[in-house]
Amino acid sequence: MCAHGAVAARTPRNLPATTSTCWLRCWSSGRGDLQEGLRLYARSERLGAFDAVLAATAGRANAAAIVSADTAFAEAGMRHVVPDATGVAGLLDG
Repeated sequence: MCAHGAVAARTPRNLPATTSTCWLRCWSSGRGDLQEGLRLYARSERLGAFDAVLAATAGRANAAAIVSADTAFAEAGMRHVVPDATGVAGLLDG
């Protein structure tokens, strides 16, 4: 089996469609989101390209925080909240 077949066998069928749809939303929301995401990706040691675009989109939308268990978002340059008891309590307390 070729490498593409091996990857396809392990990848849930809806994942490529979901990922592509998210990329299209980021692109259609403005080139600036994608460009800023790529700059963030280049600066970050741990953020993947997709997460960098998500973080850039959140930042450009003036989001107060990124809520994610992925600690790489701490490199996004905005408030990162882990969705555990402490993190949720911090969100509720303001």
